Amino acid sequence: MQASDTAYPRFKSRLSQTELEQFYTPSDTELMFGNSTTRLTATRLGFVLLLKTYQRLGYFVTSKQVPNSIIEHIGVL
Repeated sequence: MQASDTAYPRFKSRLSQTELEQFYTPSDTELMFGNSTTRLTATRLGFVLLLKTYQRLGYFVTSKQVPNSIIEHIGVL
């Protein structure tokens, strides 16, 4: 069991490319929703980061808590 598998999930210290793709790649519908609700690219990135991290962890985190690998993965989409 890993710390990320507890009742209070946390980010793993290292995420594989497969995990990034499986858990943090927004669907077309999620991207369209982000595009329709935000105007600025930076705001859109923050919105999608909150959406995907909430879906994975079940609670909201600050942007400082999100690993760079997740930010970079979502930021290139």
